[in-house]
Amino acid sequence: MKHENYSLGYDLLRIHARLLHRLIHRRITVSGLENIPKDVALILAPNHQNALMDAMAVLLTVPPQPVWLARADIFGNPVINKILHFLKISPVYRIRDGKNNLSKNDEVFDLALRVLKNKRALAIFPEGMHTFRRQSAPHKKAIPRIAFMAAEHEDFALDIAIVPVGIFYSHYYHFHRRLLVQFGKPIYIKDYAAAYAKNENTAMPALRDELKRRIFSLSLNITSRLHYDSVFALTEIDFHNSPTRYAADEIKQRQQLSDQLQRYEEEQPEQATGLFSATEKYRQLLAQHHLSDAAVARKSSPVALGGNLLLAIFAVPLFLYGYINFFIGFVVPSIVVRRKIRDRAFWATTEYGVWVLTVPLMTLLQTVAVGWISGSWGWAAAYLITLPLIGKAALFINDFYDKLRQQIRLCLKNDLYQNLRTMRENLSQRIEKLLS
Repeated sequence: MKHENYSLGYDLLRIHARLLHRLIHRRITVSGLENIPKDVALILAPNHQNALMDAMAVLLTVPPQPVWLARADIFGNPVINKILHFLKISPVYRIRDGKNNLSKNDEVFDLALRVLKNKRALAIFPEGMHTFRRQSAPHKKAIPRIAFMAAEHEDFALDIAIVPVGIFYSHYYHFHRRLLVQFGKPIYIKDYAAAYAKNENTAMPALRDELKRRIFSLSLNITSRLHYDSVFALTEIDFHNSPTRYAADEIKQRQQLSDQLQRYEEEQPEQATGLFSATEKYRQLLAQHHLSDAAVARKSSPVALGGNLLLAIFAVPLFLYGYINFFIGFVVPSIVVRRKIRDRAFWATTEYGVWVLTVPLMTLLQTVAVGWISGSWGWAAAYLITLPLIGKAALFINDFYDKLRQQIRLCLKNDLYQNLRTMRENLSQRIEKLLS
């Protein structure tokens, strides 16, 4: 199969993968799809933080079947190689992969040219590596080099558009996290034709810097290296004080505070150190008692807590039904992955890859078992249709139970709550003063 050709099998797998993707995320917010131009050679350029989950965030969102260029070191196993090939992922070789392998990039550039000439979608991570932090790594030359190479090969008659993509996760590997995906305004290579003809050594960095600027506007990039965790914790506090459902607004809100904290750290280091120290104490106290900032921000009243307890009791049968039905296909694989893989940066990716196989397999086996035991394939069909809904409901109930657990703890330990509340209010006031 040539990567630039349409694949029916790819689209069929994508339907299943999209359903699973929706299942494991509490909410997926996508904006800017109208910015993806049609009938042009397309390069998608997302930020890269969470291994192959970033690729899933893009390819399960866009209509085209993007061809991905990825670093060669992930192609180390024959079975994995076949899977990656089916997913339209091709290796790009770097110096660290061995100088003797660099010549193989000629084939990669030929592939990229074919994809673009056929007005298909090419997808490349500008950073060339994932960070597992809400921080951007330096952008590489791959996208400008490939874009200009293709444009020059066609005497700049080929209409090439680079679309920046911003990806944000509320958490990288927790179940039922939020995912924000934003597609920005495209950059057209023809706008750089004159600059490239004049001096390609200045045109390439100019294109790279413009792409980087646009991706930054679509994603959270915490520039502080020393106080990264504290900065993100402060953006969490600020967001929980005034949450928004709109991806663009949330990113702007978080980035505005992050930028302000960076300036504060540079201009008033002593005061900034005091703020980060107070934030770290707050973070540590939350972690010690297995609490979240959201729980402290919105403590339930005794009446509301009582109502939630009753609701939690009534929800037990539905939760257990969903949990039991997905235990072997969903829960067990996650437990195994997290015990076997030490690097948390690959938890979400590995879990997802295993779930793509185990969830449908167990669903099929359980459906057959229901039909055999009940003697009715009508009941089996009903079971099959409702199972994804039950699984999703169980995840929402699990979130509800976790929030309820935290609210009960805060009610039972009022001194702890008052301490946390005081610390949080102090941090909120300092945030408000910084932003005023």
